[in-house]
Amino acid sequence: RAAPFFSLSSRPMFLPSSAALQMQIAQHRAEASALSAPPPPLPFYKNLIAGGIAGISEILIMYPTDTIKTRFQLQTGANKGIVEVFKDMVKNEGFGMYRGILPPILAEAPKRAVKFSANQSYSKLFADAQGKMDQKRSVAAGVCAGLTEAFVVVPFEMVKIRL
Repeated sequence: RAAPFFSLSSRPMFLPSSAALQMQIAQHRAEASALSAPPPPLPFYKNLIAGGIAGISEILIMYPTDTIKTRFQLQTGANKGIVEVFKDMVKNEGFGMYRGILPPILAEAPKRAVKFSANQSYSKLFADAQGKMDQKRSVAAGVCAGLTEAFVVVPFEMVKIRL
């Protein structure tokens, strides 16, 4: 039973007994261990979507950077720094640095989606009985994901080259 005591407001309050405290502590520990457990793996289609988003994000970030690098390398006359090349490009073209971005997005998003989801699938396949991955298993999953990506992407690359 809880023992009453009086607070500053002169209303009796009850403190939990030691058994109740021990029960609360055990419940708190169980909740904490449940929170620290790794989340269940995502379904395949969510990994596919996440990989596609990663591919699009990569292109959105790297495409302007590559454009700036190319213009910096091709500049003639006055040697401008990369920052000046970037400022000129934004001033003269605005979002023109993204001109021609659709084909790379259409190529990279599916490639990353395949690689990302394949890596997750192979990771589940190569995990030990407890679901853990050591370095060798992670490398094997990555190699298999890369091979899967190549197997899926190469036919499309061949078509693109021959067009």
